Amino acid sequence: MQIWFALTLITEIQHRVVSIRMVNVTGTAKKSAEITRQVEELAINRLSVSQEQQQKIMDAAVIKLQAVDV
Repeated sequence: MQIWFALTLITEIQHRVVSIRMVNVTGTAKKSAEITRQVEELAINRLSVSQEQQQKIMDAAVIKLQAVDV
């Protein structure tokens, strides 16, 4: 719980402004990856970006998830 709270206080990483969003998921790594993908899709849909830009963002997210895939 302390780590969760500490992460929410971070506002900058390597001189870049960040907003850390945490999703509480219990279960397998696969389930966590699925939930992460869904959260990312929702975040992208909220942005006013073109479909081409959305696709590039999703492609990057998939690559990151594949790197974590167990």
